Amino acid sequence: MVATLIGVAIFLGLALLTLGAGLRDWDEGVYWQSLRALTRGETLFSSVFASQPPGFYFALLPFYAAAHSIESLRIAVLLMTSAGLVAIYFAGRSLAGQEAGLVATLLLATSPLFVLQSTVAQADAPAVGLAVVAVALALASSNPRTSLDGRWHLALAATSGLTIALATGVKLFSALALIPILITLVRARPQRISTWVAFAGGLLVGGTLIALPAIAAPAAAWREVTFHGASTRSIHFSTANLGLLLRPRELPLEALAAAGAVVAIIKRDRRILAPLAWAAVSVGAILFYQPLFSHHLVLVPPGLALTAAVGFASISLPRPVSLPLSGRIWVGASAIAALLLAAAIGIGISGRDALQVAKPDVRDQTIAAAVRSESLPGDFVITDNLFAVALAGRDVPGPLVDTSHQRIDAGLLTVDDLNAAANRYRVNLILVDGSRLTSIPGFSAWLAAHYRTLREVEPGATLYYRTAS
Repeated sequence: MVATLIGVAIFLGLALLTLGAGLRDWDEGVYWQSLRALTRGETLFSSVFASQPPGFYFALLPFYAAAHSIESLRIAVLLMTSAGLVAIYFAGRSLAGQEAGLVATLLLATSPLFVLQSTVAQADAPAVGLAVVAVALALASSNPRTSLDGRWHLALAATSGLTIALATGVKLFSALALIPILITLVRARPQRISTWVAFAGGLLVGGTLIALPAIAAPAAAWREVTFHGASTRSIHFSTANLGLLLRPRELPLEALAAAGAVVAIIKRDRRILAPLAWAAVSVGAILFYQPLFSHHLVLVPPGLALTAAVGFASISLPRPVSLPLSGRIWVGASAIAALLLAAAIGIGISGRDALQVAKPDVRDQTIAAAVRSESLPGDFVITDNLFAVALAGRDVPGPLVDTSHQRIDAGLLTVDDLNAAANRYRVNLILVDGSRLTSIPGFSAWLAAHYRTLREVEPGATLYYRTAS
């Protein structure tokens, strides 16, 4: 228990250390500018391009409205991620007792992936956090002690359905958590039909809430939310994905989960079914995910941590082969040592990561200062460095808050879109920083026809000003 508390304390300390860091991922600029657009009255799928389901934006909106900063977005992400850390304790406890809950919490709190993503303004970690909450609620609803009280039993099932719908409304891959939830509901004996009805009711309510923002433009909403895979012709296994999954920094948790699964299977412990299925579908999704980025991997740690925790709890089971006392002591001590070693490695890697990202971001600060000096508050800027423009306190037109290669490759961002936005929002300043805007067919000719070079701010980052018409 002490080790678990230390792990959680270190998780929170490292997360807080990175709240004020510079750019953590290019997507942060996308979502920062998206929230700026929403707070000035623009709407998703109408004027604001949305690369994630609407639940993500509306979960962050109250925090951004309270404090217009990147830190406010990261705090929102941290709170939702931390909810998953709390929930995995209850999930482990419902499955295999307090010991399993503590082990699962320690492993998740010291997962470098989970720690690193806990304060990045992206949809992945908060969606995973909510998915863990949904799984924990389903497990609690099937607990025999909970089932004795029909009101609590049904309320937990309904809330599980509501939460998994909201999690999917933050990031679509959260729907994979339905696998352990459905296994749990199938195995729950008391009041099975009422449990299913309550869960379905919560799922329906949550799905309706998430769908509301897309009612006015359902076709646009579907096209924008699913555009990431538009350029992928087929679903296929990727060895590159496997290499990313098997990076040395992730191996301790993966090894513990594999060992835990083996132990539970040997002991014929059926409690392993839900967490092992969750881990398996999460790993399978990562192997086939196209295109895969490192932040997508945060999908995996909760299932692995829960699998390892149940396997750890299975060690004490006597069936089918009983070891002598000395053997049981040796196995138990080895398991504890492996657990503490994995946690220590995770803490070391997470600490190194936190110290690296906490360094001042001089380049973006320099670019932001230049943008600020060449524009006025309320001016709009077209750019592929959205973070620096937001740091300068300037806005990007709603239709252009995402200038990713994936959107361009999918044909959802053209030079005509740029021209329309430039005219509608009266854009006088363009910041080109990177290869995204320049990869749009016809961009260079359009830029030369309407804008003149102002100055190069940093290597590769150039400002352009609109020529008089």
